[in-house]
Amino acid sequence: MRIKTGGSAFPEIYTDAKVSEHNQEYGDTYSVGGMTLRDYFAAKAMQGMSCFTDNDTMKAIAERAYAFADAMLSERDKDGTE
Repeated sequence: MRIKTGGSAFPEIYTDAKVSEHNQEYGDTYSVGGMTLRDYFAAKAMQGMSCFTDNDTMKAIAERAYAFADAMLSERDKDGTE
């Protein structure tokens, strides 16, 4: 099963813009890297849960954090956003 990640949360934007002989810019712009949106959502969820972790193991917290992240991504899919 492939896990949906939501794409990059904070991609770096690069461009290889060049200037033509007529002083017009051309080239490609693309994004690379960055943490996935799923990881970002999980980190935010885990941040809140870590305040209430008297008896929870780190593994249980991480599993719940990703469950929250997956639910967030599922809700995003309902409006057609990737």
